Amino acid sequence: MTRLFGIAGVQMSVSPFDAQGTIDKMSDVALNIAKGMPWVNMVVFHELIVPGLVQFLTPEDKDWYLKNSDTIPAR
Repeated sequence: MTRLFGIAGVQMSVSPFDAQGTIDKMSDVALNIAKGMPWVNMVVFHELIVPGLVQFLTPEDKDWYLKNSDTIPAR
């Protein structure tokens, strides 16, 4: 017996150097995919999306990465 597994690959623009804004946008995109394509089981985003990194663009705030950093919780 075969079971189908739907995958949606998303390429979207980020909120430049704003991790939380980008994550909020990703959430909206995933929700709209779930509403419009209920057969999709997994949503995949590109690897540079989470920190809001924009390639080949220098941020005005040199410490942007500190604002987008978080600690890794201990076990």
